[in-house]
Order: sequence, then structure tokens, then C-alpha cells
Amino acid sequence: MGLKGTVEVQEGIHQVPGTGVYVTTFDKIINWARAGSMWPVTFGLA
Repeated sequence: MGLKGTVEVQEGIHQVPGTGVYVTTFDKIINWARAGSMWPVTFGLA
């Protein structure tokens, strides 16, 4: 894809140099949130 002025830190994730700003797709953000979610643990402990 190649966003101008960014550095690719991982496949599909780009960082704007000199800042804490990352650019990615909405799907990658949702999948990251799902992977770190604790809600399935509560069902196993009930």
C-alpha cells in the first residue's frame, strides 16, 4: 500500500515518524481488541 511519509512497523500498520500516531485499518483494530478481550474468561468461571 505505502502511505507517503510513514514507516511500516508491521504488516498493514504504519507509524508517522516523530509521533505516537499509527495508521491501520479498522478491521485490524477490532481484531486486536477481540484478541485482548477478557469477557470469555467470565463465562468459564461462572
